[in-house]
Amino acid sequence: MTALVITLTLSISAYTPGANTISGGRIMANGQSPYVGAFACPRTVPLGWRVTIIGDAAAIAQRMGLPTTGWCADRFHARHSTCCLDIAIPVEMDGMDDQERLKRAFAWGRRRGVVIFDSSP
Repeated sequence: MTALVITLTLSISAYTPGANTISGGRIMANGQSPYVGAFACPRTVPLGWRVTIIGDAAAIAQRMGLPTTGWCADRFHARHSTCCLDIAIPVEMDGMDDQERLKRAFAWGRRRGVVIFDSSP
């Protein structure tokens, strides 16, 4: 089977799955707990597809210690279903507590960037 590849320019933000939620709130759309390399993808991209951020946004993310490659594992709210990509900052990342994860997400802010989605395993 031929792999499908989609390249999009999206608004990229970072989020802290489970921060400030009630117990049990740390499950992504794919049914797994958040992990480094998980992304919340547009609803037009199937869960399980590979994600690669390229260009200037990737360089900035790498300097900040954020992942630039991984997998579509979570979803945006339906009202933002096609415009955005969200980088997960899970608890396991650098051993940060919720407040440190929130600070890193706010420091990233929202940036435009080129993202490649790939269906190959």
